[in-house]
Amino acid sequence: MSPGVEGPTVFAAKAGPEHKPAIEKLRSQAIAEIRDQRGGALLLATRTADESPEAGAVWFVGLIEQATVGFAQATVEQLGGERVAMIAELYVDPRTRQAGVAEALLAAVRNWAIEHRCTHIESQVLPGNREAKNFFERLGMVTRLMRVSAPLVDEG
Repeated sequence: MSPGVEGPTVFAAKAGPEHKPAIEKLRSQAIAEIRDQRGGALLLATRTADESPEAGAVWFVGLIEQATVGFAQATVEQLGGERVAMIAELYVDPRTRQAGVAEALLAAVRNWAIEHRCTHIESQVLPGNREAKNFFERLGMVTRLMRVSAPLVDEG
C-alpha cells in the first residue's frame, strides 16, 4: 500500500444474530480445511455440542468494512486454579489472510478475557500448522503443552 493511502477498515466485534449465516459458512470452510490435517479428525470429534452464548461461549466476528471474513469463539475455563480464556476456534477466510483480521479477532478476545478477569489466554494448534503456530507466537503466545499419541494396537 502506498504511503498516505488508507486501506479497508479491519475490525472485530462481538457477533450478533445477523452474523450467524456468515459464521456457519466460515465454520464449514474451517472444518474442510482442518479435517485432513494431522490431528484434525480428533479435534473435530472433541468439539462441544453446545457452543451457544448461554453455555458460556462468546463469538466474535472479524470484518473488512462490513463483510464478515473471520470468527473466533472463546470460553472461560478453570485450569489449575486460574481463569483461562480458551480460544476454541479462530478462523479467517484464506482470501483475506494477511489483512489483519486474525490480529483484530485475537485483540477482541484478549479484551474480553481481561474484562472477565482471566489470567491467561490459550488456544490449540494442530501439529504441522506452522502458519497458526507462528501467528500466535508473533503475538506473544508460547507453547505450554504439547499432546503426543501412539496407537496401542496394530493399525495395519
